[in-house]
Amino acid sequence: MSGYFLKGERRLVCHVIPKDKIHPKLFQGAKRNLQLSQSDLTSSDRIEYWQDKERENVNKERSMEGIKKITKRLLSREKKKREQLKMMGIDYDFPGYTASLENMKTKTSSSSKRKVSVDDDENDGEDNVVSSTKAKKAKKVGISEESSKANDIKSKKKNATKRRKST
Repeated sequence: MSGYFLKGERRLVCHVIPKDKIHPKLFQGAKRNLQLSQSDLTSSDRIEYWQDKERENVNKERSMEGIKKITKRLLSREKKKREQLKMMGIDYDFPGYTASLENMKTKTSSSSKRKVSVDDDENDGEDNVVSSTKAKKAKKVGISEESSKANDIKSKKKNATKRRKST
């Protein structure tokens, strides 16, 4: 195909690349994409499938270690942005994640309940932030903590069976 004229205007130039310069993951996922394109699904169905898959990945329940990792990453990115603005000579202060973290620390220090912060490495206060909010919601509705935990377990089992059936 080298030297082929495209629409009479441009000339196609092709080169043979040695095997040692080819990235090992060059064709990764090509078989799956080929199978999807050859299936009877429409393109909108394929897009919807991938969107649902990504939505499940983003909205999955995370452990406390995962939440801490995400929070540390957000704080470090924000710190870099602040440093970049300072280096550019821009004097701009925005609330960001650090302000909300400081606000949360002042609230937790004044209240009797302890929430796990980014700096905690051990699970001293086993109060999971996510489960504590669920417990608060359950108390507002008038459901005991045990029954709300049982409902959570049932819903997790239902979601797991739905996922197994869909795959």
